[in-house]
Amino acid sequence: MTNWWEKPLRAVTLELPAADITQLNLRDVVRRLGRHGVNTLNVFAISYWPGGAAYYQSSIAPHHPDLGDRDILAEAVDEAQKRKIRTVAYVNTLWGDRDMFEKHPEWAQRRANGSITTWEENLTAVAMCPNTPYREYILRVGKEIADNYELDGFYFDEPSFQSWCNCEGCRESFKSKTRMELPTKPNWGAASWQTFIHWRYNSITDFKKALYRVSKEPDRAIFFQHPFPLSFWSPERVAAVFTAPEDELTRYVKQCADWYVPLFYGADLRATAELEDIIHLELYRSTVDQPTWWYGVCIRLANSVGKGKPQMALNMQGQSPFDLYSLPEAELRLVVGEIVANGSNPLFALYYPDIADKRGWQTIGKIFNELDACEEYLVDRESVKHAAVLHSTTTTDLHDSETASPRHVNCLMGFSKALLQDHILFDVITENQLENDLRKYKVLILPNVASLSGADCGLIEEFVDKGGGVVASYRTSLHNEAGRELDRLGLENVLGVSYVGRERTVAGYDSYMKVGPTHAVTSDLPEIMYVPSTGSQLEIRPIGRACPLATLIDEPEAHYAPLKRETRIPTIVVNEYGSGRSVYFPGPIGEMYRRFGVVDHWRFMSNAARWAAGEEQHVWVENCPKNVELTAYHQFGKDRTVMHLVNCVRHEITEPISYVSPEHQIKVHVETDKSRKAVRVFTMPGNRMLPFEREGDTVSLYVPELKYHQIIVVEKE
Repeated sequence: MTNWWEKPLRAVTLELPAADITQLNLRDVVRRLGRHGVNTLNVFAISYWPGGAAYYQSSIAPHHPDLGDRDILAEAVDEAQKRKIRTVAYVNTLWGDRDMFEKHPEWAQRRANGSITTWEENLTAVAMCPNTPYREYILRVGKEIADNYELDGFYFDEPSFQSWCNCEGCRESFKSKTRMELPTKPNWGAASWQTFIHWRYNSITDFKKALYRVSKEPDRAIFFQHPFPLSFWSPERVAAVFTAPEDELTRYVKQCADWYVPLFYGADLRATAELEDIIHLELYRSTVDQPTWWYGVCIRLANSVGKGKPQMALNMQGQSPFDLYSLPEAELRLVVGEIVANGSNPLFALYYPDIADKRGWQTIGKIFNELDACEEYLVDRESVKHAAVLHSTTTTDLHDSETASPRHVNCLMGFSKALLQDHILFDVITENQLENDLRKYKVLILPNVASLSGADCGLIEEFVDKGGGVVASYRTSLHNEAGRELDRLGLENVLGVSYVGRERTVAGYDSYMKVGPTHAVTSDLPEIMYVPSTGSQLEIRPIGRACPLATLIDEPEAHYAPLKRETRIPTIVVNEYGSGRSVYFPGPIGEMYRRFGVVDHWRFMSNAARWAAGEEQHVWVENCPKNVELTAYHQFGKDRTVMHLVNCVRHEITEPISYVSPEHQIKVHVETDKSRKAVRVFTMPGNRMLPFEREGDTVSLYVPELKYHQIIVVEKE
């Protein structure tokens, strides 16, 4: 381990916009955070409110109106260094103030209609565009900080579009790079629109590269905001934006309200991960109506994209939107457990540092100090491989912001929930990893991955032919990488189905499938049973040796009217291809499960993953309820398996988690090598030894009680 940021981090951002800095005893705040186990402190240098205000004695940026002669950044760095806390300068790169806007209106981001993006009518914070001379201005500010302060890193927040942007600088940039006029209306199927989307991503990535260059030193970690992966704005927020007057001054943009959130920001996770030293995810779940386990799925995606780089996950301490009021202890403990169990490091924002809710911060202090004792088991690790869930950025960018059709991201979240509840180990991977990493896994999940290139289909076909498994749903492989619909599925032979060229639309909820032949995928059901269908689906017919397990029943004329005839349109198809297996759901079963939680949909998806894999995973559990998540890692250079159990697969979306019932006597099995070395089994923190049984190469143990999060270590002596 050569860099300070590669050890476990317990981080806090010292948020100052809501603080009375004339009365704030900053040194006392830093001392208190040190006692809470914080080892990384992000300190405001440039604020978002007032936009662009400096908390240090800048010769370039406007000073915060209450700063006076103080240098808050210098105070924090000095006090943190005394306590061996790493200090990172927080620099907001998006917002300028009213004075900046009035002097340089051409710097402001513009919506398609030419209006600006701002927090409110006083223009205290106005979004500035990196394709204007504002870029050179904020780069000079960053260099000033880098040259004058002894810092361990930089956190560049919101290098992003938060508008269309249709400013003059963007129009000129787009035309010079594409020889086209910048579009002002969405046209998701057009090649020119995709050019616009990629130009937005590239503009922000280029801006980040410039920020990295002016601030980077060998012993400095540089990272950027990556906002809300695998999510869309909450329906409540979208409704508020769509019903607002067109000329209302707000930071939310009507034309982009239903876009995939990273797409709106221009945040390319893969490109940013290649650049930055720490992959930083912003994961405020209430903003995007997500459950706590969403944190872990996002982190798994970042783990794969970042190829082992350290991570930091910004999550909620306050009960949003009441940021001064802390979340209950149960949620704080579960969220930190979820973050750590999935391979990231927790980051909290300390709003109102002068009057913060002490209850929540005392809880965070206890958690951080407990994690301090576990550091050895949180580094140099790789997940135990079994299943891979494919997140297709191509499919997301091409199809997911058209809200009329089921979204790939929502299907992915539904499949992920089913796998978590059945304790199936999985990583989230991208198309870029298929060639080199797919062979590490036993089964690949393709949740409505509509757009796949011919080359990627070939890699998947080869994987199955050699013994791998595939579980696919809905429009998977119906489009090529440019979004063009094909006349056949690209994975037709693997899935054993022929697409007949049309979709069967399901208009209501009186839609069922008739489950027929007994099979491992449907083994938990009686031989003949009616189960809710998975919604609108492709019409297909089996080919070769493929076997339909269920068929669609026509909808009745009205609710409670008699069901109509069996259509013979398959809703579940299993196939064997070469040495491997496949299961195909021609409807969006993942999104349906995410929405309605039909228990048999969960069984079908988890059974499909187990059957297609063809063998059991190397770590498994018994007597473990659906609400408990299992993750497992091998540590490099050590004969050690580290497992995490987190009581976190819960359903709360808008409400905080205030109480968790403990689980008891969960049995854990770990497959080890055949050597007869002595084995130690213990839990952390506390290094509590556990009794175990050993049969052949399998070690079995009981976890007496799980309340929130438990680390179990099995190591050879």
